[in-house]
Amino acid sequence: MSDERRERGQGQIPGDVLLVLRIVHAALVASILLFLGVVTLVTRPPADPVVSVDTPVRAEPPPVVAMAMIAAGGISLVALLLVRRRMARARDAARGSTDPQAGKRALARYYTGSIVSWALAESIALCGFILAIIHREPSRMYPFAAVGVVLMVVLMPRRRDLESVTPSDHGG
Repeated sequence: MSDERRERGQGQIPGDVLLVLRIVHAALVASILLFLGVVTLVTRPPADPVVSVDTPVRAEPPPVVAMAMIAAGGISLVALLLVRRRMARARDAARGSTDPQAGKRALARYYTGSIVSWALAESIALCGFILAIIHREPSRMYPFAAVGVVLMVVLMPRRRDLESVTPSDHGG
């Protein structure tokens, strides 16, 4: 294979496959930013009260709601780590295999595992989104969104990661 084809993304991992993963990843990152925008708009302080209109006083949600969202975010993080560990095991098994289909299976598992990992990272931000909406405080989402965005940056699709999944003798 020529160096020119490899540089254009025509090597072992086709450029369009990496492009699809990058599009899915970018969409999930954008959704976290969209959550932040929606929370900011929805939780703005209300306008000045109208004199003759009775507005019911809104009670604060019970503290158990915050604990539930923190627990759900933590569960998502643990699940993400388990998915990534399973992806690493599948990659290592494919490297040690002589089965010509092992590389293709490992690549398919990598695609699936990546998308599941990104969705789990996004779900952490979603927990913060829910918390911010019910408390009407955007700042409740910030730590969840920060964790989600950092995970998305760390888990960004890279050509070298894809190529490490598919050994050259398996013909990606």
